[in-house]
Amino acid sequence: MLQTERLSLRPVEQDDLDAWAAFLGDRDAIKLVHFPEPHDRQFSAQLLERTVARADGARTMYAVLTR
Repeated sequence: MLQTERLSLRPVEQDDLDAWAAFLGDRDAIKLVHFPEPHDRQFSAQLLERTVARADGARTMYAVLTR
């Protein structure tokens, strides 16, 4: 985990599904990522599962949390 005065960064985990699904389901939020259309919770859960499984040490997706 990396911490600054205001933020904590940690690898994503299965418990992040609610936030992950909300992000991938928001048309405005995903405008600049690889998905042209919002996705449902089921797709989001599958993508998160693959992301967590593919984590390789520090090479992974990170959750950013306010402290």
